[in-house]
Amino acid sequence: MTLGRAVSRWSVGVVCGISAVLAAAYLMAVAGPPSPAGDDLDAINQRAAQLFQDGDYAEATNAARRAAEGARARYGDKHPEYAKALGRAGNTLLIVQHFTEAEPLFKDALAIATAAQPQDGAGLAQALEGMGAFNAWQGRFADAEPFFQRALPIREKSFGDGDGGYLDVVRQLGSALALQGRNEDNEKNPTPRSRRSRREAPVSSSGR
Repeated sequence: MTLGRAVSRWSVGVVCGISAVLAAAYLMAVAGPPSPAGDDLDAINQRAAQLFQDGDYAEATNAARRAAEGARARYGDKHPEYAKALGRAGNTLLIVQHFTEAEPLFKDALAIATAAQPQDGAGLAQALEGMGAFNAWQGRFADAEPFFQRALPIREKSFGDGDGGYLDVVRQLGSALALQGRNEDNEKNPTPRSRRSRREAPVSSSGR
């Protein structure tokens, strides 16, 4: 399989998931604590969410950058919320394939989230997933793999293996392994409890 075809398979498989996660993240930010007087961070997040949902990724990227700057002004440059805002901005840049611009955002997000651990385990998982996606979108599946591997136990500890975010990481890790041709390792990829439960559930007499 050519690199271009592998990246194409990766992007088709995860772009919808990333879009949904980003939209949800922006909306969660809007639903957070109200901004101080004169701070338009909430309005910027609202606009970024709407632009992203509308498919206007270029403008959504600009809004996400402004939101990151707003988060830095509100929380400081060492705060987990700033790391999350950087990650959201980085993800929008992935969609438009501005990898050079995305890289420092993901790296800074991971550095901040790592320093905040264990106070913000979920934020660390998000930052690791961002670095994994950054590498995978460029076809560097071997480089992406360890980030997804590190994110999995943090997700599981924080939310359980039935959490939607955990399932997303399982899928992304599985795709990264498969696109390296490592099917045997992919068989060892964790099976979420929700899947085991569905598989092991007895079939009713109605057949439903």
